Amino acid sequence: MKKVLIVLALVVMVLVPVTAKAAATIGGEIGYPMGVTFGFKGEKGTNLYVTAGAGLGNPLYLDVVGGMEFKLTEFKIESETFNVNAGAQAGVDIWLGDYSAMAVAVRGTIGVSYDWKKIDWTTYARLGLGARFKVSGGDEAKINPFSWSFVLGMVYHL
Repeated sequence: MKKVLIVLALVVMVLVPVTAKAAATIGGEIGYPMGVTFGFKGEKGTNLYVTAGAGLGNPLYLDVVGGMEFKLTEFKIESETFNVNAGAQAGVDIWLGDYSAMAVAVRGTIGVSYDWKKIDWTTYARLGLGARFKVSGGDEAKINPFSWSFVLGMVYHL
């Protein structure tokens, strides 16, 4: 488990300086995964993000997700402009309890975001679909190979 977390941390440490141009964000997401999110705006509409959180389901779980999105297009509703984004994310899910287990999830994502004009906030909705691969846990630990995510989030531009 420590090896997977170390590899994820190293990937983030390499990718963030390469793609970020000093435009960081911090905020929160509700849904799955739910937690605190940190992001970096890159060149030409790219966005890197890392979300870490926990859930109080049965059993309790911890989740860390990192991903990247690209702006595909935009559309307008009256005078407001919304961005349509696509990308990918990878994460580690850790379930705690009687049947502890760990899995790695890989998902493709699509989302819609809105940049507020008068304040430094962005709101978004993101849907992810993909696969989950069991890394550890006994045979009793049932892990669904289908993986999905849906979040509503809001981030502040630092």
